[in-house]
Amino acid sequence: FSIISHEYQSLLDKETIKGLYKIANETKVDKIPFLQYDGVLLGHHIKSAVMRHLLSSNIDLKKDENLLREYTFSTLASYESSKRLLLKIQPKFVLSSHGVYSTWGGALEACKKLEVEVMVWGRGYVGGNIVISRNQSYLYERAIESRTYWENTHLNIEEKEKLNKYFLAKRNPNSSVDHVNYYKGIKDSKVQNIYEVLDLKKDRVKFALFPNIPWDGTTFSASYTFPTMELFFEKTINWFKKHPEYDLIIRAHPAELKNKGLETIKDLIDSIFAELPSNVYFLKADHQVSSYEIEEISDVCLMYASTMALEIAYFGKTVIQAGQSNVSNKGFIFEPKSIEDYESLLEKAANQELIMTDEMKERVEKYAYHWIYKRHIPENTYEHKSLTFTKYNLNSSMDLAPGKNKVVDWFIGRCEDGKPFIWEE
Repeated sequence: FSIISHEYQSLLDKETIKGLYKIANETKVDKIPFLQYDGVLLGHHIKSAVMRHLLSSNIDLKKDENLLREYTFSTLASYESSKRLLLKIQPKFVLSSHGVYSTWGGALEACKKLEVEVMVWGRGYVGGNIVISRNQSYLYERAIESRTYWENTHLNIEEKEKLNKYFLAKRNPNSSVDHVNYYKGIKDSKVQNIYEVLDLKKDRVKFALFPNIPWDGTTFSASYTFPTMELFFEKTINWFKKHPEYDLIIRAHPAELKNKGLETIKDLIDSIFAELPSNVYFLKADHQVSSYEIEEISDVCLMYASTMALEIAYFGKTVIQAGQSNVSNKGFIFEPKSIEDYESLLEKAANQELIMTDEMKERVEKYAYHWIYKRHIPENTYEHKSLTFTKYNLNSSMDLAPGKNKVVDWFIGRCEDGKPFIWEE
């Protein structure tokens, strides 16, 4: 494709590099997560990079100091080299992956500083298709997207059937409707008696909690009320400790089985509690009872920011979410504004006073269609299987010329007209 490469070392002179190392090495370690440079906050990108490296939400300022300083330098280098490149070539638009971590995060902030429009893309779960936002990471933009893009839409019968078919397929462990399926290969057989297996009583109100991977949830889904998953678990389990008449079932994320060295939910819980109350049940990632089976017997579902929130709400079950995700601010889940508000929501849910209204059910249906089929842009330039590259659908760069590829034409058009990246044929 005749790409011209620009390297950090060709953009940064020795004196600049020396100065960046000085900042990285002399900033007090506890100030690094809040570091500002050139009037721009870069600390959260440094922190996200370290958590991604460690696969842990727990950063030990003493033990991980060298790692923090190394990522501080790489974030500064990414920001400074990107800024110089932008001034040098003066692009009309920039295309970037993710918009977080030390590399893309630094580049994104440079674009924002110089007011160069940047389109940030990533692959969503739905078919591995593309999600794009403008001037911020799609991981954050999805939480604040305006309802006006979908709330006044009307789904016809075919669209409703298409949506229902997707959500039912997601529950099949051998489904491929999402590019990631953590239950794939698991025998599709339900446990005959969940109550007996888990030693549960049928007549008690049951809450199900479906957590994120700790580092992932903390990086992308922190909210003002619950900036960490640790705080969320602490407040949640303590509430059930005070209310032994209700049950809480925590089902670990199945992705914990796929990553060695990953900080698990059990690690997080063990760092807070020596032992769990008798009414709190913890199921490991490899437990025979699936998340969907737990959902079926539960009265209320608790989330930090799991992708399950959308499908659980779609099937009409009450969801309380503490963090930020694509379903935030959409009007069909319950989101606490404070710790006190969260505890109040738990109390109402326990008393069966917190239910989805017909309006909320209609809203979740509209948003689900919007998110799955409008925000996920079809991929047709190359083929992949579970994000593993298979082949290009291009013979030459001329296949990307105007009028040759409808998706590419649409994308360029959206860059030019400033409209949101909401797919339309």
